[in-house]
Amino acid sequence: MKQVKVGAVPFTVTDVPIVDGDKNILGQTDHALCTIELKEDMPQALRKQTLLHELVHAWLQMISEDDLTGNEQFVSALAMAMFDSVEVVEQEV
Repeated sequence: MKQVKVGAVPFTVTDVPIVDGDKNILGQTDHALCTIELKEDMPQALRKQTLLHELVHAWLQMISEDDLTGNEQFVSALAMAMFDSVEVVEQEV
């Protein structure tokens, strides 16, 4: 179990065998409980991308962007762009 801050709020990140009773869901954020669940046993790159996806949901919720946080296409696109940027920075540093 790890924690990551979204603004000033710590979110607990846990690995679970199945997310929300569906084997096809990779991650889920619960804003009320400040938790992020990630499906265990994902390849590292997919895990990072899924965590970024869930963090985008959390950040958008924190700034009351309810329409955007419900837009999975937007959230996924932003998470992928962030992932690509982080990967480039990690390789160059």
